[in-house]
Amino acid sequence: MANARKANEPSDYLRNGGTEIVDENPNRTLAGVASGGGMIDNDGVVRISLGIMPNLIGYNLRLAQLRVFDHFRETLKNDGDPVIATITPGLFRILVLVRDNPGLNQSRLAAAVGIDRSTLVPILNKLGKLGLIERRPARNDGRAHSVHLTFEGASTVGRMEDLVDQHEEEIAQTLTKRERTQLIALLRKLG
Repeated sequence: MANARKANEPSDYLRNGGTEIVDENPNRTLAGVASGGGMIDNDGVVRISLGIMPNLIGYNLRLAQLRVFDHFRETLKNDGDPVIATITPGLFRILVLVRDNPGLNQSRLAAAVGIDRSTLVPILNKLGKLGLIERRPARNDGRAHSVHLTFEGASTVGRMEDLVDQHEEEIAQTLTKRERTQLIALLRKLG
């Protein structure tokens, strides 16, 4: 459905303090609101108020995270490698930590990632089945295991870094270099 108003031009609803979500396809459910809720204008555009949500840091971080993670997955999927296509941002983080800290034990890896060890085990099992990592008995503690990239894992992480660089450039294309640096600094300050 064509909308006479341009996407970046505020409507009267926005000028009056509302937040507008526009869906050009009136058959889709929009943010949990179908034709039975929200406000449908004569032009068939659904508008709902998000209340205070657009002013909340967490809400905006989550929207940005969803967009970034979706783009990350698409970028990796478009590479055509079926193994790379299965890697999420969280798995990539683990692979980089393992590469940059060879022989790191599972407990320290879990702590670095911010998860408990029992949560890490199935993740490492998955990466092992993909042929990207291997666990070996730790040198100083026979009960512990150290984590290492396989040759294939090292090669895959190297290829993925190029894709992640491309992804980062594409998601930040509307930011100046200064804005990008400032955004990362502000996110680190929050985190």
